[in-house]
Amino acid sequence: MSNAASALIWIDAVAGGGRVEIYSREVSKADALRMFASASSDTRAFEEDLTDWVATEIIGDVLYAGYFCPKSKGLDEEKQVSFALVHACEAISKHFGIDAMAFRIDPSSIAFTETRRGINATATVVSDEGIRIGEVDDIAERIVADVTFVSAAARSAFVGEARRVNPVVFGRTDHNDDIYASEYARALLATAEQVMLTRI
Repeated sequence: MSNAASALIWIDAVAGGGRVEIYSREVSKADALRMFASASSDTRAFEEDLTDWVATEIIGDVLYAGYFCPKSKGLDEEKQVSFALVHACEAISKHFGIDAMAFRIDPSSIAFTETRRGINATATVVSDEGIRIGEVDDIAERIVADVTFVSAAARSAFVGEARRVNPVVFGRTDHNDDIYASEYARALLATAEQVMLTRI
């Protein structure tokens, strides 16, 4: 960290029993305090002393957001706030000024299969960093594409982004998660197909 007036803001996700840092950056201490105050006042946040119980018994996977800054005489300062992972994308964007997690289809992974009912497509879904998070299987005669994920955390993040990007699907806002995941994956697939065609 560059100086005592700086702080490190960080985002950790807990999924499948493990805690992983998914983002961090250095900001001024004043900005860190402002961001943390905003996150702490969010009604969706829950108290740290309840984190383990809530995460295990009710919510499932958890997003932790916090800051760390060094203080004089070796007394470091660190605080965190917790959210259910279903709120991760929106909370990160709103309070910490970080773009919500983005996803894409790897164009090189697209495979087409022609059937008597049409053309099916399968492809790999990756994070913006290129990490595989799932697969989409778009069957020609089905209304909803099948989207499978490597973990519950990946599914939650993908659905959260899908709902943020396209809140209205088929003229409605009350569909289940599978519909949102399907339409978002199909939109990503269409974009990847265009990229693939330009490479031919």
